[in-house]
Amino acid sequence: MASNEVSGNNSEDQCPTVARSGSSIYEVPDDLLQTVFQYLSATDLCHVTSCSRWLRDVTNQDSLWRSRCRSRGWEHYGTTTDLAKIASYRPSKQAADDSEVGEDIVSFQEDRIVTGDNTAGLTSTCKWKGVYMRAYHLDSNWVTKRFHGNNIDLVKLPDFRQAAFVDGDLLAIGVSNYSIYVYDIRKGILRCLINVLERHRSYTIKDGVMVVAYRHKLRTFDAKSGHQRTLIEGCHHNRRLPLLFDGELILTCPKANRHNDICVWDIHGVKQRILTDVIKNHDPIRNWDYRDKMVVAAYTNANILVWDARSGECLHKLSCGKSPLLKLVDNVIVCRQHQRKNKATQFIDEGGYR
Repeated sequence: MASNEVSGNNSEDQCPTVARSGSSIYEVPDDLLQTVFQYLSATDLCHVTSCSRWLRDVTNQDSLWRSRCRSRGWEHYGTTTDLAKIASYRPSKQAADDSEVGEDIVSFQEDRIVTGDNTAGLTSTCKWKGVYMRAYHLDSNWVTKRFHGNNIDLVKLPDFRQAAFVDGDLLAIGVSNYSIYVYDIRKGILRCLINVLERHRSYTIKDGVMVVAYRHKLRTFDAKSGHQRTLIEGCHHNRRLPLLFDGELILTCPKANRHNDICVWDIHGVKQRILTDVIKNHDPIRNWDYRDKMVVAAYTNANILVWDARSGECLHKLSCGKSPLLKLVDNVIVCRQHQRKNKATQFIDEGGYR
């Protein structure tokens, strides 16, 4: 059986062979065919598809292709991320002939997806086959190192002071004079220069909104224009921790020598709630992370707390050695003990905490 790959040569509208009339495969019930097809690889399904229009329709089913997306770790491309809505850095070009389709071409060729507009007489490609084709092309680009690139001239920038952040097509770089340069990666140009007015402690960017933390306040800016949106006063953020922001909620942590509560704000400056340290630690927060409205904080005394940022409920009280470093990834906390004699890594499965 062929490997689970979709070759660039397997164009959706190719039907070079017509199944012979009276073939016994037409007598097989559809539900049995679907069961058999579940055991075929993506390449095998494409070979079956090319035999006749009838078989193309039989294999053009979401139930067949979603499972293949799931097995490759690509299901999120049909749920939370839509590759069809992400514009290519350069327009795709039509290959000279069918044998070259998809080969050495960085941008996915949209005409490989059959729609009512581009191919007469064929049923439109089902959603999850389209997802698989786009995801496979993207994965192949990573494997074969095919890419488009733009050069950005950073020679005239002052010395770097802070880390750079990427948000979609925007690249934000904080420099030594406390200004933040925002570049358009796609166009390779400077989009705007944000003068943050005074010395700031940290910043981050998400969904076109930049949040800058100062000693006792926050400012939000439109990252595309540089204009200030809101001023949030009465908050303090520990500069030793990253500023957390998901485009909707901003999380700040006060100085470690005061208390360890975490404040949750919205981008309009309204304090939503305080995530209280239910264990009443006297040790400071060593590290924290935020994902999908879940907050995880690790303390220097080995305690780890997990909150729901929307409700403020503390969901878990865990332990992972003293001074742990951690990362929150898809319901799993990756925790590394930061000790010279013990550098073990633990994976804490949080199961159904959602």
